[in-house]
Amino acid sequence: MTHIALYFSGRIKGYEEGIENLKFLKEKYNIIFFCSLNLKEITSYEQLFFNILEIQNDRLNIEETIIPDNMKQLSSKPYCGIPKNIYSHLYHSSKCFELIETYQKKNKIIFDKIIKFRSDIISKTSLPIDFDTKNQTILIPDGNDHCGVNDQIAYGDYNVMKCYSYLFDYIDLYCNQMKRSFHPETLFLFHLQRNNISIQRFPFEYKLSNNRYI
Repeated sequence: MTHIALYFSGRIKGYEEGIENLKFLKEKYNIIFFCSLNLKEITSYEQLFFNILEIQNDRLNIEETIIPDNMKQLSSKPYCGIPKNIYSHLYHSSKCFELIETYQKKNKIIFDKIIKFRSDIISKTSLPIDFDTKNQTILIPDGNDHCGVNDQIAYGDYNVMKCYSYLFDYIDLYCNQMKRSFHPETLFLFHLQRNNISIQRFPFEYKLSNNRYI
């Protein structure tokens, strides 16, 4: 039996337009969903999302992100994004992977594929999942690289995605000690290259819902 995990980090605003694709993926691959969100508390909006995808409490982390002062002061040239949003994105990705590791230990399984995805993705097709991939390889769709590598979707085996998802642990090393830009796409590319992880690109046309700003 193939085991697949998919996680959402930081926020899920705008999920309405992409929920049917997520339901299709769930039914097709029997995906287990995980979620770590920057929230003070759950509202009916989030609860509906959790109910639809059957995200139970042991696969869920609700925690308001507190950004340290030294992170607030980081800047980059060229710079793109808001420091608190970048920090929250990376922080909650690491929290998602902690949930996944705990779940694996509890259920005595190892996920064959782990997917990082955004709930606000809109596409006419479902995400293609390639099960025949090389070791030390991460799969990332074409486009949206922004001087680095697309940080909206990625998947791979357990070891590759563990490295990818714990980029948060290296922010201080990369940005303060190694003087890298505090910019998610360039940080992800640097992190993957530094850990000798090959990037395999694939075509997947999608856009992000405008409702993510509401």
